[in-house]
Amino acid sequence: MTTEEEITTEFRRWASIERVEQMVSITEKIHGSNAQILVTETEVRAGSRERWLDRVQDNYGFCAHVTDHADEIRALLGLGRHYGEWYGAGINLGYGLKEKRLALFDTRWTDKPRPSWCDVVPVLYRGLYYPAILAETMEKLKTGGSVLQPGFMGAEGVVVRFERSGVFMKHVFDLEDTAWRKGYRDPETKNAERQAKNAQIAELGAKYLQPIRLEKLLSSDEQYRIGYPQTLPQIVKLYCADLERETSDLDPEAWKAAKKTLFHFVRAQIEGERP
Repeated sequence: MTTEEEITTEFRRWASIERVEQMVSITEKIHGSNAQILVTETEVRAGSRERWLDRVQDNYGFCAHVTDHADEIRALLGLGRHYGEWYGAGINLGYGLKEKRLALFDTRWTDKPRPSWCDVVPVLYRGLYYPAILAETMEKLKTGGSVLQPGFMGAEGVVVRFERSGVFMKHVFDLEDTAWRKGYRDPETKNAERQAKNAQIAELGAKYLQPIRLEKLLSSDEQYRIGYPQTLPQIVKLYCADLERETSDLDPEAWKAAKKTLFHFVRAQIEGERP
């Protein structure tokens, strides 16, 4: 309800109403992780939807990939912001891939040179919008599967861009159409995700897994080796206490990662020296 204080004699024009029948482009919505690349004169930086990334606080390895391919990105994509979806092995649906790729949102890159690991979201329709076109496009995706990765059934949906206003709107399948996704990971995707996670943990904590330090601890009392594997928890506990006591500049993130693989490290060192 309009209050008396809000009523003025100022003339206010009723806004023009846009026609529904306007030019749109409809692209496939990719179910990965939102990503962006910023290229300036001095740096190439990777980001997610909410933050800038680094190798420690990464997002499915996107920052590491961008850093390793910085020269290629600068040469082919050039200065500016490049938005897309980081998708593939170990990321949400995986799309049946064994590697990760970037699907650029800007469809103007479709016919331009770009890195071999960069795709462009497929344009499914471009023309005047009318109510039935959305249903027709969704039905084609449902029955034919992903256009970006042919053969992968279960595309997520579409993104509609209204050309005049530049507004983006998404439309995804109802839950009954995508019930198979709940908790779904194909074996290859699960294995790739597990391996990538283990490799990241191992790399981050490697500097605190020190064979010489462990050997010194084991040599201090022969009962550690004689009583193994029963003494394994005791050895790990003493190793942690020893390292924390002698390391003044302990990196919390790296040490946390190291402790996740410490039992495996100690076991591998002791069992590796046995005939």
